[in-house]
Amino acid sequence: MQIDFSAAVEVVDLGHLMTSDMPSFPSAPPFRMVPYYRLGDFELANGYWGCNEFVTMSGHSGTHLDAFGHVAQDGKVFGGADALDAQDGLAGLVVNAIHQVAPIVRRGVLLDVATFLGVDSLDGAAVIGPDLILSTAEWAGVEFRPGDCVLIRTGWERHWGDAQRYLGFVDGVPGIDLDAAVLLAERGAFLIGADTGGVEVSYAVESELPVHMEMLAKRGIHLLENLSLQALVPYRKAEFIFFCSPLKLRGSSGSPVRPVAVFQH
Repeated sequence: MQIDFSAAVEVVDLGHLMTSDMPSFPSAPPFRMVPYYRLGDFELANGYWGCNEFVTMSGHSGTHLDAFGHVAQDGKVFGGADALDAQDGLAGLVVNAIHQVAPIVRRGVLLDVATFLGVDSLDGAAVIGPDLILSTAEWAGVEFRPGDCVLIRTGWERHWGDAQRYLGFVDGVPGIDLDAAVLLAERGAFLIGADTGGVEVSYAVESELPVHMEMLAKRGIHLLENLSLQALVPYRKAEFIFFCSPLKLRGSSGSPVRPVAVFQH
């Protein structure tokens, strides 16, 4: 394989800054970072100063990737293993864990639903169904291919600074419904991501997560949550090289990631 290193590339960061006040569901331990050693706390003989910090978080903190083992359906995880056998006490998951996910380098496809509909952001609990998925793809001039990482922009990240609203506790969150998820799965999607906390549509009072069960537990398709997609809008391009690598957190059901879109000219 030949790589043209002289070609110009642009790399667009698609992850949120991780801070202690960023949105986090009650089911996930909050992100905390505090200094452990500060510059000036110690000095080596040659004048060296160093600093370090203490970090606690969930595998589902900030912009993060769900492992297949994050969800079970009817007592089974993806692949058919019994959910109780898929985990080993304090060691966490032994089946479908995030450390078993290789770095992702694939074709990325942006479905900018908000721009297609001419709005800054979809309303809370707005449903993105199959027809809207197909219409947005046709408007963007892209066709789905097996192995795509499909990123859906709703504009909802504008509420990132208001955790209660962003998480849907005020009036829900826009997202794909089960039929749209199945459509993308049948078109060969490897990963589905969105600029929301759950990818799928949710309501202020949530009782079930059908897209999570269908994609993670039944079909083995990753979900990528809390993306920051606003920076892609000015490019007006729906295809790019997509890179996303989870941390090798043994036994974890998810991992924070720093996904990027790469445009080559």
